[in-house]
Amino acid sequence: MISQWFKDALFGLTLMGLYVMMWILYYLDLINSFVFITFLLLLFLFFVGLYFIYRKEKKVVRKYVFSIVLVTLILIYEYRLIYFEPFTFIVNSVAEPIEAVEGSGIHILTVRSFEVPYIEDENLIIETYERQFQPVISLEKSPIWIATVVKIRN
Repeated sequence: MISQWFKDALFGLTLMGLYVMMWILYYLDLINSFVFITFLLLLFLFFVGLYFIYRKEKKVVRKYVFSIVLVTLILIYEYRLIYFEPFTFIVNSVAEPIEAVEGSGIHILTVRSFEVPYIEDENLIIETYERQFQPVISLEKSPIWIATVVKIRN
């Protein structure tokens, strides 16, 4: 007969396996942060529901309380991911030069940066800015911690 401790450990490993599987899918950019956080929220609600169904059985309640606490801590930790996702590209464009000192003839070339949310098409972004007479210097892919230059325009 399988002991209760082994069943609890298997249950916890299954929970962690689901979390790691979804984390890998997010890390490989197969799902976005909203899907990942929604999965964690649904997992939390699932365990809360199981807790209320089996709350009178003291031996079973322990693993559901542990799961609720664990999923809550993971959810609090991973919730910050939502704030990194919305900005898909950072566009740098040339602005009008500013004269450093009036009458000196010395000008400062300024660069404007814009964050473009939720648009994946690079050509659409470039065309939109060029239609507004704002030549694009560079187009960088977000998130900020992995900012790589995707396309550079002269």
